[in-house]
Formats: sequence, structure tokens, C-alpha cells
Amino acid sequence: MNRLDPNRPTDQPAAGASTPDERKAPDHQVLNAEPDRPRALAAATPRDLETVCLKCLEKDPKKRYASAECLAADLTAYLDGRPISARHVGPAERAVKAVRRRPALASLVGLFVLAVAAGAFGVLYQFQKTKKALGEASTNAHNFRSASEEAGVALVKESQARASEKTARAAEKAATLKQARNLYTAHMNLIQRAWERSDILYVRELLAKHIPEDAAAPDFRGFEWYYYWRLTHAAAPVWTVAGDGDGWVAAGGGKYDEAELTLWARPAAGAAPSAHEPVAVVGHTGTVNAVAFAKGGARLVSASADRSLRVWDGKTGRAVGAFRGHTEDVWALTAREQDGTVLTGGADRAVFQWDLDEPQEYREVAVAGQIPLESRHLAGGEGRRGAEVPGEEVRAVAGPPRVYPH
Repeated sequence: MNRLDPNRPTDQPAAGASTPDERKAPDHQVLNAEPDRPRALAAATPRDLETVCLKCLEKDPKKRYASAECLAADLTAYLDGRPISARHVGPAERAVKAVRRRPALASLVGLFVLAVAAGAFGVLYQFQKTKKALGEASTNAHNFRSASEEAGVALVKESQARASEKTARAAEKAATLKQARNLYTAHMNLIQRAWERSDILYVRELLAKHIPEDAAAPDFRGFEWYYYWRLTHAAAPVWTVAGDGDGWVAAGGGKYDEAELTLWARPAAGAAPSAHEPVAVVGHTGTVNAVAFAKGGARLVSASADRSLRVWDGKTGRAVGAFRGHTEDVWALTAREQDGTVLTGGADRAVFQWDLDEPQEYREVAVAGQIPLESRHLAGGEGRRGAEVPGEEVRAVAGPPRVYPH
């Protein structure tokens, strides 16, 4: 102790002594007083050396070194920088002692450990980075699958909607076509009935409804349509012809709602052609069924399907007047040579007598039912059917055999 602390007095009393003499007795100090810790006397004292010294001074013999060899081994370990047996040394302290003993080897081991640690850190970092990337890839894949499934579901729904819409359009088109075909069939039935009752204008109106608007429109027209179309749109026939004694000729005809009446001068045999061109006489709105000259050719009288009797100038075709009294088509007429008396017959089965000088004066000379429905003439030549009106001189034979088909 004196070597560790030369300034320490040798006569310092021992701790725990009750009297000065006891405190100064060496035996008492050895047996009863705890020795001072070397590091308390000299802070620079190594801990292992202090431990060895204190172990040598233990009061209990069991706690001291068992032999001098054990003491020598700990002192040698202390001098070599190795752990001593008197004190438990942890791994960290053992490592420090090993480094102090062999600094070069410790440096190499340290570098190796540092390299291994750096490598392990790098591997761990890459592993974490790869794991994170794999997680992101997995998330992206999941999102992609979810988006793909949603897109697939949306596509299926869209396809189903389109299919449903297409089916609905097809059903609507089929219904429209069926309705149009049914309408065509109904119109064909109406056309047949209208034809039977001689309603030609209605027949033509119904036929026109089924002419396709363009090439893409459905066309239901069959044989029956074209049959009635030809019947109602044939070339206008000439139903009646009359002439006067001076070579003037009148011809009438037409198609149902179209009237044709022509007046011209016919040259005599061997004579030069007439200077008069044919004159189209316009006024009737229905077929001209009968014509006749009256008053010595000064007047031309015509009967028409428009239910009227019209009077024209026999040379120019200028309109003179129009007489109305029949309730149906006027089919036939005849005029007396001596005066302006005209007889007419029509589909109303009535025969009227007219005075060309008095347009408003007419009388019925035959009651309905007395003239057969099949008759179309007031008088006729050999082999012709007709109703004879006694006392009437026939100037012209007029009227077609059949104005409307039955």
C-alpha cells in the first residue's frame, strides 16, 4: 500500500478499533479491518490488479487464492492482458483485452467483421428493397387483376346491353314489318272492294301508299298490286265519238279522274287537210263518257263521270255552260236536231231532259228503276241494248259499254 501511496502514514488507526492501542495493533488491523481499495488510493491502478490484491487480503481463507500458483496464474494473465480468474469478465471486456493483446489481428478481424456486417447490411437492404418491390408488384398485379375483372365485367355487361339492344331493334323491326305487311294485306282487301264499287280514286290512293320511298324500304307489292295498278293506270281510252254534218268531230274519254275531250275538223274526201288543228277542250274533272252535237253543230254537249253536263262552242271548244242534276256519273246523252233539247242518263238510273237555252230547267223523264243497271245508252243501233225514249231523235250514240268494271 505504501508503494501505491508513499504519502500514506503507517500509524493510521485501523477502521473499527475502539481504542488507540487497538487501532494501532497490527493484528487487529489484519483480522478485523477491511483493507483500503487501491484505486481509492491511486485512481490509475488497473482494476484487475486491484482485484488480485483484494483477493489476497480476503479475511475468509476460502475467498483467497488457494495457492501461490493460482496467484501467479492471475498475475501472469494480468501481465499478458488476459482475463483473470478472480473477477468475472464479460464478452465485451474479453474482446477489449484481446484487442489490446493483439492489435494487428484485432484490426484484421475488425475489418473482416465490418466487411461482413456491411455485406450483411447490403444484402438485408437489397432484400428489403426487393421485398418492397415484390410487394408493390403483387399489389399492382392485384390491382391489375381487379381492374381486368372489372373491365371484363363491364365488357360483358356492355356486350349484353348491345345484344339486348340489337334484339330489341330486331324485334321492333320485325313488328314494324309485320304491321306493314298486315296493312298491305288490309289495303289489298280494301282495294278489291273499292274496285267492285267503282271507287277508282280510292284504289289509286291506296296503291300509291305502298310504293317504296327508296331502295332500302321494304317492298310488299305482289301480283295483286301490279294487277290493280295496270287497271287504274292504263293509257286513256276513247269512250265516245260524235260528228256533225259539216265535218267536225269530237272524241271523249279519259281515265277515271282524268278527262280528255278533243274537237277537230275532218276534211272531206279528196279535199285538202283542214287548217284547223285539234283543240283540247278542258273543263271536265272526270272521264268524258258521251258527246253529241246540237243545234246544227253550233253546240257540243259532253257528259262526264264528274256528274255534270257541259256545253261548248261546236267550232272553237269555248265553254258555254255547265248543267248539274245527276247524283252519280253521267253515262250517256242524246240531242235533238231541231232544238237544244238534250237527254242524259247516268249511274243514278235517272234520265233527264235538258234545255240548252235554259240551263236551270230540266226534268226527269224516266224514274229510277225503269232503266236496267246494265244499260249504258239512251238509244243505239242494231244489236245494242238501251232504253228507248219515244219521240226522241237520236243525234249521236254515246257512252262506253262499261265505264267501271263490275
